[in-house]
Amino acid sequence: MNREVPIILSSSRLKWIPYLILSGVFTAGGLMLAMEGDVIALGCSVVFAIFTLIGLLGLFGMSSRVFIDEDGFLIQSPLMKHRFLWSDIEGFGIRETHSYGQTMRFVCFMLVPEPEIRFRGRGLMKRVAGWDASLPELYGRSAEELLELMERQHAIYLRTREKDSKKN
Repeated sequence: MNREVPIILSSSRLKWIPYLILSGVFTAGGLMLAMEGDVIALGCSVVFAIFTLIGLLGLFGMSSRVFIDEDGFLIQSPLMKHRFLWSDIEGFGIRETHSYGQTMRFVCFMLVPEPEIRFRGRGLMKRVAGWDASLPELYGRSAEELLELMERQHAIYLRTREKDSKKN
């Protein structure tokens, strides 16, 4: 039995403040232009008002999280939840992307060929990034620390499954 779980990793709520301010400013600007009769500005302000609501959700309690337990992990963000079982995971790794002079690192993972749980973005993600899926952020850790945590939890699951199969 794994005594470390459940583990909950949360993103910083502070990262939502600039997002919230920027989307609020665009919403207000669109409304001001809409009051002068600009219909397109009204549509833009509605879109940015939705972004503002997403920012509020992120700031007040629904920020991105990963819940890790003995059976797998759940990725939760303000607009989605997706559960992955350890039995569906083949392995983990780190992917680096370079954009505008900045390097971003993600913890990615491969699924077994026929996972129990279907994941809609798998084909596109694999073609674009070479991995089936990734964790959306690092949750205040380095990529190596998060990778080590996920690999350790996966290894504990595999050892437990192996012990259980030997008993039967």
